[in-house]
Amino acid sequence: VVSVSQKLDLGRYFLFASPFLFLLIGYGLTQLGGPSRLVSLAILLLTAGFGIRSYERVGARDSDYRPVASARAHDSSGASAILVQPPEAAEPLSYYLRHERTPPVRVVPSRAPITGALPDSPGTRSWLVLDYRSPHYNASPDSLHASVGVDVVSDRYVAGAGGGVRLVLLETREGR
Repeated sequence: VVSVSQKLDLGRYFLFASPFLFLLIGYGLTQLGGPSRLVSLAILLLTAGFGIRSYERVGARDSDYRPVASARAHDSSGASAILVQPPEAAEPLSYYLRHERTPPVRVVPSRAPITGALPDSPGTRSWLVLDYRSPHYNASPDSLHASVGVDVVSDRYVAGAGGGVRLVLLETREGR
């Protein structure tokens, strides 16, 4: 229930891993005898204390595609395709879009130009989904407009948890 209903973040992973880790540590401590048990417990508590203190500074890089799927479910843009870069982002996005009526998801390789995946007819709209691994993730809208050769209708970052996902609505223009 937690893995399906909650966002992807370190707290979720910690919730699943820690009980088994503590059982393993407890068993290991019971197998030790005498003073080595106390020394091992002290080292364990000390390292756990440092880890817990620095936990909040750890940034999760998992991209969460649930907000993207939610935005697509309420979409009225008339987009004819969803372009995804990098290729490994297509699988989780397709998973969250599996119950929605959406245009086809097209994979754009990281080194390939986005223009090759765009629909040819002028005035056609497409969604471009970029996560942090895409070379265009941090590009400005003007730079994206110049490099892709289409009009940027909408550009926003959707961040549920972890690394955000950039969701760009593109419109093909004449003579691209």
